[in-house]
Amino acid sequence: MQQNHPYSEKKQRDISRRARRTPILLTAEETAEILGVKPQTLAVWRCAKRYRLPYLKLGRSIRYRLDDVESFIAASVRG
Repeated sequence: MQQNHPYSEKKQRDISRRARRTPILLTAEETAEILGVKPQTLAVWRCAKRYRLPYLKLGRSIRYRLDDVESFIAASVRG
């Protein structure tokens, strides 16, 4: 039995493909929790350019891409 969808099959594939390309954005608080630091520490890192952790500034909001945070963690592994 086939379900009726509001979108055609091609449109559904396009939406699915676009969703995979859409990055997951984290707040500074979420990112700080993942990294085990305080949000203020991330603010210092951004201001001092101490670490190469890319961020996005959307208006007054700061967001971090999950992929960038994961890459940052992987690059920090020693030994």
